Amino acid sequence: MPAVLCFILKLLLTVLTKLCKLCILYTYSSDEINSEHSSG
Repeated sequence: MPAVLCFILKLLLTVLTKLCKLCILYTYSSDEINSEHSSG
């Protein structure tokens, strides 16, 4: 496997991981806000 391809794959993996974490944080915070509104 060429080094460039390996580098690109690692970069994609890092970006995907960051996106996943952001999505989880976003959904978690929005769920919290929704529960607060429903309880109020």
